[in-house]
Amino acid sequence: SEAAGTSSHLLHNRDADLVMDMGDVSSSQRVEDLLGVCVDSKRSGDLLYGARRFDEAAGTFSAAAQRLEEVDSEVDGEQRRKTRVLRVILLQSQAASLAKLEDFAAAVEVCGRALELDPGASKVLLRRALCHLGSGDIPAATSRVATD
Repeated sequence: SEAAGTSSHLLHNRDADLVMDMGDVSSSQRVEDLLGVCVDSKRSGDLLYGARRFDEAAGTFSAAAQRLEEVDSEVDGEQRRKTRVLRVILLQSQAASLAKLEDFAAAVEVCGRALELDPGASKVLLRRALCHLGSGDIPAATSRVATD
């Protein structure tokens, strides 16, 4: 039901808040816990997307990506790689949701944020090109794929 999906989304946000407030846990463990919460949020967003609740899916993906961005300065090495890979995946999923809502300008902007993290992310490059096509900007769609 719609209410169950919304409460699930709120639960994931509350869980992420709890992870962020765990002062007595090592920073490394806190980030690993946050990664787990964000993976769960990705799954929830995927379910919302599959149920054609694109606005809620976009919000779920966005919130999880934002949480990971907030810890970016606290991590390095393997944890930084993990958080950035997951952020790219979340941003790509957010862009897909926005495209389904035909908010192509916002989807292109989100793709740009993902490409800042991984300039060679082929799915994001394709999504951005499709969003340019959706908005009728054929030159941007073809030139940006060819030059990126």
